[in-house]
Amino acid sequence: MPFRKKLAAGLKKFQYHSFFSSKNCYNLDSHYSYKKGKGIKMGKISITFVAVLFFVAGSLSAADIPPQIQSANTVAELKKAVGKSEKDFFATATPIDQTSENAAALLEKFGNFNVAAGEKMLQIAKNDEEKQTAYQTLLEGCRRLDDSEKARFFAKRAKETGMTNEDFDDLYKVAPLYQQFEQQFETAASRRLKEIYAEIEKTGKFPKLIGQKKMRELDWQRFLLRFGHFSEEQFTQQFTQLKKDAKNFVNNNPKDSGISAESILELVLDFAGNKSEQLITNTKEELTNFLNSDECLLPQNEKQTILDRFDAILRRSVGAELKLYGKTIDGKDFDWDSLRGKIVLVKFTSTWCGPCQREVPGMLKAYEKYHDKGLEIVSVYVWQREDDPVKTVTDFVKKEKLPWIIVSETLTEKAGGKPQSQFYKIPGVPTMLLVGKDGKIIDSAARGSGGTLQKRLILLFGQ
Repeated sequence: MPFRKKLAAGLKKFQYHSFFSSKNCYNLDSHYSYKKGKGIKMGKISITFVAVLFFVAGSLSAADIPPQIQSANTVAELKKAVGKSEKDFFATATPIDQTSENAAALLEKFGNFNVAAGEKMLQIAKNDEEKQTAYQTLLEGCRRLDDSEKARFFAKRAKETGMTNEDFDDLYKVAPLYQQFEQQFETAASRRLKEIYAEIEKTGKFPKLIGQKKMRELDWQRFLLRFGHFSEEQFTQQFTQLKKDAKNFVNNNPKDSGISAESILELVLDFAGNKSEQLITNTKEELTNFLNSDECLLPQNEKQTILDRFDAILRRSVGAELKLYGKTIDGKDFDWDSLRGKIVLVKFTSTWCGPCQREVPGMLKAYEKYHDKGLEIVSVYVWQREDDPVKTVTDFVKKEKLPWIIVSETLTEKAGGKPQSQFYKIPGVPTMLLVGKDGKIIDSAARGSGGTLQKRLILLFGQ
C-alpha cells in the first residue's frame, strides 16, 4: 500500500533525490518529525536538525524502480534479486566511515531496493508463503531506511562533537544517541513499519513475523538498558517493564511464531546475569516464581525445561566461578588452573562467524598491551561445520597469527569430554567472558566491538 501520510505539520517540505535516477521524487513533509516539537539537548549542546527526505514505499515512479525489480515476474525472482542486493550491501558496508553520511546513504540505497522489491512481491504474491516473504522484505527495507536516518543523525553528531569511528564502536557512547533520537523523533520509515505490522495483524496470519517483532522489541529494550544512560530509579523502572513485557510475551506468544518462551526468558536472565550477582539472584527468583505459578500459562514440561536452563545461565553469569577443560588445538590437555591469578578473556567463537572475526583486531591490541601485565586470552572454537574442523581452525589461527591459547571443542568431544558450549548453554557466538584473578566472571558480555572490553581492561590494568 503506497505511503502518502503527512508527517510533520508546519515543517518545511523538501524534495528527495533518488538513488535510482537523476530525477526528484515524491514530496513528503519531513523524513522525521519532532516528538512534542522539541529539539534535542546533549549535555551543553542543543541540536536542531533540518529535515531531509528519503524514499518511502510507493513513492518511486515506474521509471525509477531498479531494473532487477522491473524485470522480475515472480516472487522467487525478486527474492533472488534481494539476495544479490544483500551480498552487495555487506560487501560495501565493511568498512565504512560512520562519521560521514556514507553509512546513511548506503542504508538508504539498499533500504529503497528492499522496499521496492517487497511492494512488488505483495502485488504478485500467489499464496501466504509468498506474502510472508514480501512482508519480510518490506519490513527489512523500512528498518534500513529508519537506520539510515539514525546514521545521518550520528554523522551530524560526529561533526558537532568530534566523534571518531572508534567512538562509534563504543556502544556506551552510541546507545545514548539512540535514546535521544527515539525520545525526540519518529522517522517516516518507523511509521511505515507500524502500518505494515498493523496490516499483518489484521490478516490473523504470519505468526512468525509477529513473534519476531516482539522479540526485536524486547532485545532493543535490553540493549538500551545495558548501554544507555539511566539513573538508578529509571533503570529499575525500565527493567521492571522489560520483565513484565517478557512475561506477557510468554503468555501471548503466537502459535508457530518460531520464538520459544525459553529464549524470551533467557534474554531477561542473561541481561541480569551481566549486571550483578544480586540482580541475577533476584531475577532468577522472580522468573522461577512466575514459571511455578498459575500466572504462567506454559505446560509443565516446558516450564521445567526453562528452569533447567536457568541453572546453566547462572554458571556463566557475573560472580560465578568459571571452570574450563578440553583439548588445545595441538591435542594437549588444557590446564585452566594454571591461569589462576591472571585476568582471562574467554571467547567462544567459530571461524565462520563474521562478528567473531570483527573482535580479533581489538583482542590483538588488548593482548599486546596487557599480556605482560597479566592478561591471558582463551579462544574456544565451537560449532565448526567443516568436514575437517580441526584443520580449519588451525589454518585460521596461523593466518590471523593468534598468539593466545586455542581450545578445540571438536578435539574435546573426540577425547570423551562434554562440550563446554553445551554445559554453559552458550547462546551464540561470539560469547566473551572476562574472568578475574579469583576465577570468577567479571563480565559476561565483554565484547570489544561494544566498548565493554576496553573499559574493563582499563579499570583492571590502567591506561
